[in-house]
Amino acid sequence: MHRYHEALLVAGEGIEIYPDRTDLHFLLGTVYLDLGRLEDAEQAFLACLEKGSAGGSRESVPGTGSYLAHFHLGQIYEMRGHRDQASLHYCQAAREGLEQARVRASLLGRGCTI
Repeated sequence: MHRYHEALLVAGEGIEIYPDRTDLHFLLGTVYLDLGRLEDAEQAFLACLEKGSAGGSRESVPGTGSYLAHFHLGQIYEMRGHRDQASLHYCQAAREGLEQARVRASLLGRGCTI
């Protein structure tokens, strides 16, 4: 619906109340990515990896603290032209079960050992 400003406010308020909720950091990252704010998106997805998937209360959408965050970091690094970094994140996402990440890595010329 392209209500980015509202989404940023909601995610930011949620993070203030629930700073360990991986899903909220992931939401923030996806909004920043949609807005082309790559540095902010990168920081949000790195926060997802830091929070991780441990403990069921941290994420309600599986993968936001692991393979989905890795995949989006791969996209960011690919957009920046950092193919090696992109491939590393794509391969990590592929190792965690995200097939489309393996395909992205192979398109960058890197095979992933799974």
